[in-house]
Amino acid sequence: MLNLLLRGGWVMYPILLASIIAVAIAAERIVQYIITRNKRKDILEYVTAKVTSGNIQEAVEYAETGRSHLDKVTAAYLRNYNETRTVLEENLHVTATGEIHRLEKHLSVLSLIANLATMMGLLGTVIGMILVFSEIAAQEGQAEMSHLAGGIWQALLTTAFGLIVAVPVMAVHHFLQKHVDKCIDDIETQISKLNILFKRKTAIGLEEIEEEYTEDSDEDDISTDTARFTSGRVY
Repeated sequence: MLNLLLRGGWVMYPILLASIIAVAIAAERIVQYIITRNKRKDILEYVTAKVTSGNIQEAVEYAETGRSHLDKVTAAYLRNYNETRTVLEENLHVTATGEIHRLEKHLSVLSLIANLATMMGLLGTVIGMILVFSEIAAQEGQAEMSHLAGGIWQALLTTAFGLIVAVPVMAVHHFLQKHVDKCIDDIETQISKLNILFKRKTAIGLEEIEEEYTEDSDEDDISTDTARFTSGRVY
Protein backbone atom coordinates (compact mmCIF):
# COMPACT_ATOMS: atom_id res chain seq x y z
CA MET A 1 0.00 0.00 0.00
CA LEU A 2 2.80 2.39 0.87
CA ASN A 3 4.52 1.54 -2.39
CA LEU A 4 1.38 2.41 -4.35
CA LEU A 5 1.07 5.67 -2.44
CA LEU A 6 4.62 6.63 -3.33
CA ARG A 7 4.23 5.68 -6.98
CA GLY A 8 1.06 7.75 -7.34
CA GLY A 9 2.95 11.02 -7.01
CA TRP A 10 2.47 14.13 -4.89
CA VAL A 11 -1.30 14.28 -5.45
CA MET A 12 -1.69 11.17 -3.31
CA TYR A 13 -0.61 13.07 -0.20
CA PRO A 14 -3.41 15.69 -0.12
CA ILE A 15 -5.90 12.89 -0.80
CA LEU A 16 -4.43 10.95 2.12
CA LEU A 17 -4.66 14.04 4.34
CA ALA A 18 -8.28 14.57 3.27
CA SER A 19 -9.08 10.95 4.15
CA ILE A 20 -7.60 11.37 7.65
CA ILE A 21 -9.67 14.51 8.23
CA ALA A 22 -12.80 12.73 6.96
CA VAL A 23 -12.26 9.79 9.32
CA ALA A 24 -11.80 12.15 12.27
CA ILE A 25 -14.97 14.10 11.44
CA ALA A 26 -17.02 10.96 10.82
CA ALA A 27 -15.86 9.42 14.10
CA GLU A 28 -16.67 12.62 16.03
CA ARG A 29 -20.12 12.89 14.44
CA ILE A 30 -20.98 9.25 15.11
CA VAL A 31 -19.84 9.52 18.74
CA GLN A 32 -21.91 12.70 19.10
CA TYR A 33 -24.88 10.91 17.58
CA ILE A 34 -24.54 8.07 20.10
CA ILE A 35 -24.18 10.46 23.05
CA THR A 36 -27.08 12.75 22.15
CA ARG A 37 -29.50 10.31 20.56
CA ASN A 38 -32.99 10.34 22.03
CA LYS A 39 -32.87 7.68 24.76
CA ARG A 40 -36.05 8.80 26.49
CA LYS A 41 -38.87 7.87 24.16
CA ASP A 42 -41.39 8.56 26.90
CA ILE A 43 -40.48 12.22 27.46
CA LEU A 44 -43.78 13.48 26.03
CA GLU A 45 -45.77 11.05 28.17
CA TYR A 46 -43.86 12.16 31.26
CA VAL A 47 -44.37 15.84 30.43
CA THR A 48 -48.07 15.29 29.74
CA ALA A 49 -48.51 13.54 33.09
CA LYS A 50 -46.72 16.32 34.98
CA VAL A 51 -48.57 19.10 33.15
CA THR A 52 -51.90 17.41 33.82
CA SER A 53 -51.08 17.18 37.53
CA GLY A 54 -49.83 20.78 37.60
CA ASN A 55 -46.14 19.95 38.17
CA ILE A 56 -44.71 22.06 35.33
CA GLN A 57 -41.41 22.65 37.11
CA GLU A 58 -40.74 18.94 37.46
CA ALA A 59 -41.40 18.52 33.74
CA VAL A 60 -38.96 21.35 32.96
CA GLU A 61 -36.26 19.86 35.17
CA TYR A 62 -36.74 16.44 33.60
CA ALA A 63 -36.42 17.84 30.07
CA GLU A 64 -33.37 19.93 30.96
CA THR A 65 -31.45 16.86 32.16
CA GLY A 66 -31.61 15.29 28.70
CA ARG A 67 -29.06 15.67 25.93
CA SER A 68 -31.13 14.99 22.84
CA HIS A 69 -32.63 17.57 20.49
CA LEU A 70 -36.13 16.65 21.69
CA ASP A 71 -35.14 17.26 25.31
CA LYS A 72 -33.77 20.72 24.47
CA VAL A 73 -36.80 21.77 22.43
CA THR A 74 -39.22 20.41 25.03
CA ALA A 75 -37.41 22.28 27.81
CA ALA A 76 -37.53 25.52 25.80
CA TYR A 77 -41.25 25.08 25.20
CA LEU A 78 -42.01 24.35 28.85
CA ARG A 79 -40.02 27.37 30.03
CA ASN A 80 -42.01 29.68 27.76
CA TYR A 81 -45.39 27.99 27.36
CA ASN A 82 -47.23 30.82 29.16
CA GLU A 83 -45.44 33.62 27.28
CA THR A 84 -46.87 35.45 24.30
CA ARG A 85 -46.84 33.70 20.96
CA THR A 86 -44.01 35.91 19.71
CA VAL A 87 -41.79 35.17 22.70
CA LEU A 88 -42.55 31.45 22.54
CA GLU A 89 -41.78 31.29 18.82
CA GLU A 90 -38.54 33.23 19.22
CA ASN A 91 -37.29 30.95 21.98
CA LEU A 92 -38.26 27.83 20.07
CA HIS A 93 -36.58 29.20 16.98
CA VAL A 94 -33.31 29.88 18.82
CA THR A 95 -33.31 26.45 20.46
CA ALA A 96 -34.33 24.49 17.35
CA THR A 97 -31.87 26.34 15.11
CA GLY A 98 -29.08 25.77 17.61
CA GLU A 99 -29.84 22.04 17.74
CA ILE A 100 -29.92 21.80 13.95
CA HIS A 101 -26.59 23.60 13.65
CA ARG A 102 -25.13 21.24 16.24
CA LEU A 103 -26.43 18.21 14.36
CA GLU A 104 -25.12 19.51 11.02
CA LYS A 105 -21.70 20.48 12.37
CA HIS A 106 -18.89 19.58 9.94
CA LEU A 107 -21.24 17.73 7.53
CA SER A 108 -20.45 20.27 4.82
CA VAL A 109 -16.75 19.44 5.28
CA LEU A 110 -17.44 15.76 4.61
CA SER A 111 -19.28 16.66 1.42
CA LEU A 112 -16.40 18.92 0.37
CA ILE A 113 -13.82 16.19 1.05
CA ALA A 114 -15.76 13.68 -1.05
CA ASN A 115 -15.79 16.10 -3.98
CA LEU A 116 -12.18 17.21 -3.54
CA ALA A 117 -10.87 13.64 -3.28
CA THR A 118 -12.50 12.80 -6.61
CA MET A 119 -11.22 15.96 -8.30
CA MET A 120 -7.69 15.59 -6.91
CA GLY A 121 -7.62 12.00 -8.14
CA LEU A 122 -8.56 13.16 -11.62
CA LEU A 123 -5.98 15.93 -11.41
CA GLY A 124 -3.29 13.39 -10.60
CA THR A 125 -4.31 11.27 -13.56
CA VAL A 126 -4.28 14.26 -15.92
CA ILE A 127 -0.83 15.28 -14.71
CA GLY A 128 0.40 11.71 -15.13
CA MET A 129 -0.98 11.49 -18.67
CA ILE A 130 0.65 14.81 -19.56
CA LEU A 131 4.00 13.40 -18.42
CA VAL A 132 3.43 10.21 -20.44
CA PHE A 133 2.64 12.07 -23.64
CA SER A 134 5.48 14.52 -23.09
CA GLU A 135 7.80 11.49 -22.96
CA ILE A 136 6.33 10.23 -26.23
CA ALA A 137 6.91 13.64 -27.80
CA ALA A 138 10.47 13.81 -26.45
CA GLN A 139 11.29 10.43 -28.02
CA GLU A 140 9.52 11.35 -31.26
CA GLY A 141 7.00 8.56 -30.90
CA GLN A 142 9.64 5.87 -30.34
CA ALA A 143 8.88 5.26 -26.64
CA GLU A 144 8.50 1.63 -25.62
CA MET A 145 4.97 0.49 -24.88
CA SER A 146 6.06 -1.12 -21.62
CA HIS A 147 7.26 2.24 -20.35
CA LEU A 148 4.08 3.98 -21.49
CA ALA A 149 1.88 1.33 -19.89
CA GLY A 150 3.76 1.73 -16.63
CA GLY A 151 3.32 5.51 -16.72
CA ILE A 152 -0.39 5.27 -17.50
CA TRP A 153 -0.89 2.70 -14.73
CA GLN A 154 0.87 5.00 -12.30
CA ALA A 155 -1.25 7.97 -13.39
CA LEU A 156 -4.51 6.06 -12.87
CA LEU A 157 -3.53 5.24 -9.29
CA THR A 158 -4.52 8.74 -8.15
CA THR A 159 -8.04 8.43 -9.58
CA ALA A 160 -8.49 5.04 -7.92
CA PHE A 161 -7.22 6.38 -4.59
CA GLY A 162 -9.44 9.44 -4.84
CA LEU A 163 -12.51 7.28 -5.45
CA ILE A 164 -11.55 4.91 -2.63
CA VAL A 165 -11.66 7.90 -0.30
CA ALA A 166 -14.66 9.69 -1.85
CA VAL A 167 -17.14 6.78 -1.98
CA PRO A 168 -17.20 5.87 1.75
CA VAL A 169 -17.04 9.54 2.77
CA MET A 170 -20.06 10.27 0.60
CA ALA A 171 -21.91 7.28 2.09
CA VAL A 172 -21.18 8.43 5.66
CA HIS A 173 -22.28 11.98 4.78
CA HIS A 174 -25.56 10.63 3.37
CA PHE A 175 -26.20 8.58 6.51
CA LEU A 176 -25.52 11.52 8.83
CA GLN A 177 -27.61 13.90 6.74
CA LYS A 178 -30.53 11.48 6.86
CA HIS A 179 -30.15 11.43 10.63
CA VAL A 180 -30.31 15.23 10.71
CA ASP A 181 -33.44 15.22 8.52
CA LYS A 182 -35.11 12.73 10.86
CA CYS A 183 -34.20 14.86 13.89
CA ILE A 184 -35.77 17.89 12.23
CA ASP A 185 -38.97 15.92 11.60
CA ASP A 186 -38.91 14.79 15.24
CA ILE A 187 -38.57 18.39 16.43
CA GLU A 188 -41.51 19.48 14.27
CA THR A 189 -43.65 16.61 15.56
CA GLN A 190 -42.68 17.32 19.17
CA ILE A 191 -43.63 20.99 18.88
CA SER A 192 -46.95 20.06 17.27
CA LYS A 193 -47.75 17.68 20.13
CA LEU A 194 -46.79 20.28 22.72
CA ASN A 195 -49.04 22.77 20.96
CA ILE A 196 -51.91 20.32 21.35
CA LEU A 197 -51.06 19.72 25.00
CA PHE A 198 -50.96 23.43 25.87
CA LYS A 199 -53.60 24.43 23.31
CA ARG A 200 -51.17 26.87 21.69
CA LYS A 201 -50.52 27.86 18.10
CA THR A 202 -46.93 28.84 17.53
CA ALA A 203 -46.37 28.85 13.79
CA ILE A 204 -47.52 29.83 10.31
CA GLY A 205 -48.84 27.37 7.74
CA LEU A 206 -46.70 24.73 6.06
CA GLU A 207 -47.46 25.99 2.56
CA GLU A 208 -46.16 29.47 3.34
CA ILE A 209 -42.94 28.08 4.77
CA GLU A 210 -42.42 25.89 1.68
CA GLU A 211 -43.06 28.89 -0.59
CA GLU A 212 -40.46 30.96 1.25
CA TYR A 213 -37.92 28.18 0.91
CA THR A 214 -38.68 27.72 -2.80
CA GLU A 215 -37.98 31.40 -3.42
CA ASP A 216 -34.61 31.16 -1.64
CA SER A 217 -33.56 27.71 -2.89
CA ASP A 218 -31.36 29.11 -5.66
CA GLU A 219 -29.36 31.12 -3.13
CA ASP A 220 -28.98 28.70 -0.23
CA ASP A 221 -27.65 25.16 -0.56
CA ILE A 222 -29.53 23.71 2.40
CA SER A 223 -32.23 21.11 2.85
CA THR A 224 -35.92 22.00 2.87
CA ASP A 225 -36.31 20.88 6.48
CA THR A 226 -33.44 23.04 7.64
CA ALA A 227 -34.93 26.02 5.80
CA ARG A 228 -38.11 25.72 7.83
CA PHE A 229 -36.19 26.63 10.98
CA THR A 230 -33.65 29.06 9.52
CA SER A 231 -36.52 31.03 8.02
CA GLY A 232 -37.28 32.14 11.57
CA ARG A 233 -40.41 30.09 12.21
CA VAL A 234 -41.09 26.68 13.66
CA TYR A 235 -44.20 24.61 13.90
